[in-house]
Amino acid sequence: MTHTSKRFRSSSIRSKLILCMVIIACIGVLLIITAIIAYENTTAKKEALNELETLTSVIGWNSSPHLHSMTIKLQKKY
Repeated sequence: MTHTSKRFRSSSIRSKLILCMVIIACIGVLLIITAIIAYENTTAKKEALNELETLTSVIGWNSSPHLHSMTIKLQKKY
């Protein structure tokens, strides 16, 4: 046996329980952090897509009269 396993076996029940609670708490914190990162990533993608759709709509709306006038000019030319 290694020194660490001997030390663990000889430690008190209280120390072992505290170690288990710390490990469980760390796992819980890691899970929460992972969930928050996943949520933020998904939300950021949705917000970026929404902003892009709005921007393309505005650009299309603003360029529509120019395209129409160019079409009229081309029709008169030919």
